[in-house]
Amino acid sequence: MPKLSNYEKVKNLFKPDAAGVSKWISVDEFSTVELNWSKNGNGRHGVYFNVPQYIWEKKVGGHSGRTVTHLRTAGFNNVEAFDQNISQKVKKHFENQNICSISLLPIPQALREIDHRYGNKTHPDYVALYGAVDQNPKHFQLIFSVLNSAKRQKCKVCCESKVRPAHPTLGFVEGDQSHADSFPCKGCYLAEPERYRAIAD
Repeated sequence: MPKLSNYEKVKNLFKPDAAGVSKWISVDEFSTVELNWSKNGNGRHGVYFNVPQYIWEKKVGGHSGRTVTHLRTAGFNNVEAFDQNISQKVKKHFENQNICSISLLPIPQALREIDHRYGNKTHPDYVALYGAVDQNPKHFQLIFSVLNSAKRQKCKVCCESKVRPAHPTLGFVEGDQSHADSFPCKGCYLAEPERYRAIAD
């Protein structure tokens, strides 16, 4: 039986109405549908469980008066957001692999990360691509955690400056330093390193 996504778990537990509004749900109930909740919380920028399809509201209390005790959905979020979730299908695909896509070196288990290849996380093509119910492993790559951090920073600079980084010696395998209107990461050496190895051989 396929494992449910967090979005599906949220729908099952919160049961939002036609307007996307639900009743208040206690944090104690999250575990009943296997929604993980830690003391540090699961919210980033007002989004909980990496489910941006809804507007979220919280109740706080506890000894500090700042502990989240309940959540509810308060309508649909019309602003599309990049889905950071990685499906079980994708994780299983990389389960027995240990070669870094960029360096081609073996990665110790503790240093491996599954990377969303395309770092332009505000572009609608990638929002739609990674929000797909059935994620495709080809849109991900295995990478050293330290390289992934460096790549993330380069992607941030690229998105802010609108200037794509060229490969240090091979330039661009597709396009140039300008952002294409559709799928602007296509051909980037950080997103598709195997294409550069092909032309270097």
